[in-house]
Amino acid sequence: MEKIRLVCSWICRIILASTFAYASYVKILHPDLFFMDIRNYQLLPDELSQISAYLLPAFELCLSITILIPRYSKTSATIMATLLFIFILAILSAWFRGLDISCGCFGNSDVTGNYISTILRDILLIVLAIIILLFEKRKSDTLHL
Repeated sequence: MEKIRLVCSWICRIILASTFAYASYVKILHPDLFFMDIRNYQLLPDELSQISAYLLPAFELCLSITILIPRYSKTSATIMATLLFIFILAILSAWFRGLDISCGCFGNSDVTGNYISTILRDILLIVLAIIILLFEKRKSDTLHL
């Protein structure tokens, strides 16, 4: 049973790492487009939107790496789940205010105004992070098949 829990945890870690790495890669390539996506939410002043456009992708890339390191996986999963929750709140805010925007998650490949599928995707990613938190008993667990 312990091996199944560990394998499930590793699968979740790989999915989260891949998702965050891809999202950060796309945003790092085009920070100006990501800045516009953040700005379109109308939640932050332009200066903070611009800073976020450069720092958030780098932070996401760091998380995608650290979640694969057993010692840091629980902390990374917690931070990822928190970020995803904040993203959901921002998307809901835009939706309720009638804004028709791209979420900015994966660069300009996002579909504009597709709020439900974006929220459901983020909820699924939060569930994966929770699985990691529940399935990993110790920070020093490693995969031994």
